[in-house]
Amino acid sequence: MRHGQASRQAYGARGGDHTHGGLTDLGRDQARATGALMAKRASVLTAAVSGTLRRQQETLELILESFETKPTPVSDARWNEYDLDAILGGTGVASQTQGHDPDLQRLVDDGLTNWISGGSVGGETYADFRARCVEALNDIHLYAGSGQTALVVASAGSIMSVVAHLWKCPSASWIAMSRTVANASVTKLVVGRTRTSVWSLNEHAHLDQFDATGRRSLLTLR
Repeated sequence: MRHGQASRQAYGARGGDHTHGGLTDLGRDQARATGALMAKRASVLTAAVSGTLRRQQETLELILESFETKPTPVSDARWNEYDLDAILGGTGVASQTQGHDPDLQRLVDDGLTNWISGGSVGGETYADFRARCVEALNDIHLYAGSGQTALVVASAGSIMSVVAHLWKCPSASWIAMSRTVANASVTKLVVGRTRTSVWSLNEHAHLDQFDATGRRSLLTLR
């Protein structure tokens, strides 16, 4: 699943910081809502994995609150998101922007397009990024075996890089795919003996509900 809504500072250099890199109050509510859903669908978790970014780890902690028996969380940096601030030239603009900003989205899309074309951002190429995410997926068997369930909390880019790999999508399509992933949404993968299949993608019906004010307050993209 994707992490819940994160603070603006979480997308800069302080993404791993406990003070600035975590979730908003709304993000915590989203994580708890998804935790309740997951506890109904998978009464027993064999493994619980997240990246090392604080927004990912905090989301996992909140999800596990819904489980009576829970595995010890494992951190794997290969599930981390790309460095958004570096994609935007190290300007810090992402951490200064509130809500959805079309101008910022255009900058992100342009930066990601340049990155995919072969550039290195923060010492990592897009090919390196996609390879580490796929490698992390392939190593899920280290935590959960046949017939067992592993929960991974990652980010939109890392989740969709895995889906793009499984569906053999061109790299350029990955940008548009990543843009549609809702906070705290669920993507279900089934790992078989010969292949891994995408059974569901970006599930967010549990968040797409009207609150007392008539708003879908739990449904956000950023």
